[in-house]
Amino acid sequence: TTEIYTLSLHDALPISTTRSAGSMAANGASGTAGLWSVIRGKSAPSLLQLIKDGADVQAVGGGDQTPLHLACELDAGECVKVLIAHNADLRAEDGQLRTPLLLACELGAAGSATLLMDAGASLAATDKTDKTPLHWLSQHGCAEALTLALRKGADANATDGSLRTPLWYAISKGQIGCAMLLLDAGASVTQADEDNRGPLHLTMQHCGGAEESAASVPLLQRLLQLKVDVTAVDREKRTALHWACANNALPCVDALIAAKADVNARDWAGLAPMHCACPLDAVDSVKALLGAGAHAEATDRDKRTPLHWAADRAAELCMKELLGTAETKVDTTDWSGFSALHYAARRSAVSCVRLLVDSGADKSLVAASGEQAHDLASDPEILRMLKAGLKRRRSLSSTNAIALEQELPSLAEKVFEACSGGDTSAFKNMCTPEVWASISKEVEQLCASKTSMALGQVHACPRSLTACVELKINNQPAVQLLTFNQDGLVTAFKHYVKA
Repeated sequence: TTEIYTLSLHDALPISTTRSAGSMAANGASGTAGLWSVIRGKSAPSLLQLIKDGADVQAVGGGDQTPLHLACELDAGECVKVLIAHNADLRAEDGQLRTPLLLACELGAAGSATLLMDAGASLAATDKTDKTPLHWLSQHGCAEALTLALRKGADANATDGSLRTPLWYAISKGQIGCAMLLLDAGASVTQADEDNRGPLHLTMQHCGGAEESAASVPLLQRLLQLKVDVTAVDREKRTALHWACANNALPCVDALIAAKADVNARDWAGLAPMHCACPLDAVDSVKALLGAGAHAEATDRDKRTPLHWAADRAAELCMKELLGTAETKVDTTDWSGFSALHYAARRSAVSCVRLLVDSGADKSLVAASGEQAHDLASDPEILRMLKAGLKRRRSLSSTNAIALEQELPSLAEKVFEACSGGDTSAFKNMCTPEVWASISKEVEQLCASKTSMALGQVHACPRSLTACVELKINNQPAVQLLTFNQDGLVTAFKHYVKA
């Protein structure tokens, strides 16, 4: 029951019949000035006395606040009662366009907000960001005041300037109880914000880690009961399952998989939920995804597989799980020619490097940058593991056509330098034994001729590992056609001159 303060004849102060009108006006003015200090002191009796003395309850102070604004800001409930009883304006706006109710709700002053709502304050009022009282009550988790606002007809689907509803604020601030109240009141489960994230996305985005996420399961189950679309994507094309995996929220991952969420959905960067789980070493989530049919060799836009992501974050448990599947290929390379071994070596993850080597990872793979895994390692034990048994540095192992277009001309130029310099020994070291046996006489004659040679353009064919070198020998056009193997050795050499 709201306590109401009223003026009675018994309360009224005796006024002398000889008192001048100017004296009364002066007392009223000084009383108004004193309103602010007594409200700051939360003294309702003193406030009542000032009002009896003629203080103006509609006075405007700093920041365009009225006394009722200040009382709400301080959550001075007894002062709020006095001001309401003496007809303080419930619709007055301060300098930030807030009514007393909006200010009380923004500051989480649930008691003052309740008094104002009982007095009939508008629940449709909005501040400069278009938030309603219900937005603020949801954000602060004021469940009782929220229930009252809903009962009095507050719009559960009102949106602010960012298209955010009260449900958006309840979920994003972890106010699960308030979110349930809003859903009971008919809050929309499909309304999305400016990032196209609906309540399901938000629940998974803010659900916390493996342990914390258990508290979000009831809300998730409620949303699923309301037939929310588990395949819906946000502006970055991520599903709720992406967010759950990114938070290592296993209870939520299990619930979404049971609701037929797409375990192979891709976001804007080509990331599947598996890519999101591996960096956190969320092995239980990875097991659940694999069990539901997730692709272990799924690649993102940079051609990285979940094994690449796990190796880059030293997620050993996930690496073991992935390497235990028949689908995972240990030597898959990404766009830059890096294998999982490159990433693990760069991370100085000793146990991960050992796991990959024991799984048969190729230590001689060369990336587009020309680096092998041991070139990226700084840990002594990793260097020892990677250099053990390493024979020849492979130069053309990358499957990247762009990288090969750069590497093939470089190798061809080295062959040309050997020819023009007359260095048959260097030329021999760049050939396989078989091809050297067949072309040695021709090359020796070419090297011994000491003719003038000028290198022209080099045309590379990555598919056949062939380079066509344009030359001028004694100012006459000539062509060397070179074919290489993956070790960067010449397997075919054809020398053509103009007839």
